Amino acid sequence: MAFNRKFVLILAVMMLGMVLLTGCGEGEETGLDEGPGITDPSGVPGEDGNVQDDNPGEETDPDGNGEGEEEEADTISGILKAVDDAAGTVTIESETDGELVLKVDDNSKLLKGKVQITFDDLADSIDSEVIAEYDANTKVVKAIGILE
Repeated sequence: MAFNRKFVLILAVMMLGMVLLTGCGEGEETGLDEGPGITDPSGVPGEDGNVQDDNPGEETDPDGNGEGEEEEADTISGILKAVDDAAGTVTIESETDGELVLKVDDNSKLLKGKVQITFDDLADSIDSEVIAEYDANTKVVKAIGILE
């Protein structure tokens, strides 16, 4: 009988330890492609494609001078139709939205698969399938990825 109590007590302590260790992991979350995953649910688009604002009454102007315009992120997926090096723009044709011309600046992230590329590399990818995230107000690309 004493053996059974010790066994049950040791088993309970081990199970409790496993539960605590599993919940306290500090590892990086990963997505389906084993890369970094989404860790903040506020950046996940809803069913309508728009990102939910958890604080709708909160101002985004920290200085109070009226210059802090909130960025509205939008995405488009389609075919890369044109790259204008002189103007620093790309044209993406979408089945639903038609053609959209977006500005690419120094802060824009350009990717082919998981590899970062240059603006000149985009010109070599005309007629490739792309997805882009951009500021809906300024039409400036935040990130554009060439799908492989």
